[in-house]
Amino acid sequence: PQPDFTGTRLLEEIPLGELVPLIDWTPFFMAWEMSGKYPAILEDPDKGEVARELLDNAHQLLDSMLADERSAGITCSFPPVSTILRSTPMSTTLDSTS
Repeated sequence: PQPDFTGTRLLEEIPLGELVPLIDWTPFFMAWEMSGKYPAILEDPDKGEVARELLDNAHQLLDSMLADERSAGITCSFPPVSTILRSTPMSTTLDSTS
């Protein structure tokens, strides 16, 4: 489906507590070079203990943000690159006057 808008949009006045349950933690663990899907990674025999500790630290940070009522965000929606390349004429000549 088409997004409602393209580009960036500032999200204000969103209670952070409403967003916490929506977090997909799998990319969070991937950023820490811990392969595996959440929540299964928490029970992994090799990584589970470290994953649980990391998640606990993340929840502590979120809790401190909730206590300070800090929340704001930006959402972005852009067409896929393949769509842009198909619809945008490309030129291989360089014009030094422009």
